[in-house]
Amino acid sequence: MSSRFKIALVVLALGAGCNPKKKPVAEITQPAITILERVQARPSPSPLQARFQIKVRSKPLGLGGTTGGGIQVVRPGRARLEVFGPFGGSLASLTADGERFAAYMSREQRHLLAPDAEALIREATRGAIGLDGAIGLLVGDVPFEAGELQETAVLQDEGRVRASYLGPDQVRVDLALDPEQLTPVGFEARDRDGEPLILVTYEGWHAFGETLLPQRVEVTVPAVSLFVSLRYHTWQQPDQLMTYDTRAPAGLQSEPLVEILRLSLAALRAEEDEAAP
Repeated sequence: MSSRFKIALVVLALGAGCNPKKKPVAEITQPAITILERVQARPSPSPLQARFQIKVRSKPLGLGGTTGGGIQVVRPGRARLEVFGPFGGSLASLTADGERFAAYMSREQRHLLAPDAEALIREATRGAIGLDGAIGLLVGDVPFEAGELQETAVLQDEGRVRASYLGPDQVRVDLALDPEQLTPVGFEARDRDGEPLILVTYEGWHAFGETLLPQRVEVTVPAVSLFVSLRYHTWQQPDQLMTYDTRAPAGLQSEPLVEILRLSLAALRAEEDEAAP
């Protein structure tokens, strides 16, 4: 073993034994409900667009990997997300036109369509959020217009504020807020049995006019075995709007997205049951 390598090991060992000082937590002086209302009142600019790095996993959809992409959002209810291939060009396109939702995978030449995007999102989250609420999550909005606020609390030791909602079908939503930046930290929605429906976390924020937009968003939707991590490079207002066309490209037939998902999930669960001891 070389002396240089030994020195490196000693340095690593010493570093592992040192506990870095935690950043002191600022005292929260405002009531939790006031902080919640201020977070909900944050400006939500539209339209917006950004480039990002995306990491995605979804076995039922046959998705997996890390690459670049872009997103454009026009509220309410319209969004288009493009996933780029390693050599440029669109690898996949996800489009919501306010009513319908479509996923087009150019490599496989498949077009999956959900005619009722609102119902699709409501079913996946047991009514916790709808289409525009899901789009809002990508830009740091706090949805839950259908939820009833149950309680708010100041978590002084964590430097956070928590707000808990009860939504349709006894869905519970716990929201964590940053009282200094007045931004969401993350939230989770669980069904009446405590099973997770959707989990979202935020990390870092870009200043954009009078508001803050997220640097990184991670979304997990267990019902469709989906994990998405978006790390945004920049946010800006677009010079030109994209087309929000959810029709299949010429020569292709649309497949029913909801039915494809259900069949794929059933097959995946059957495989898991067979592999279980």
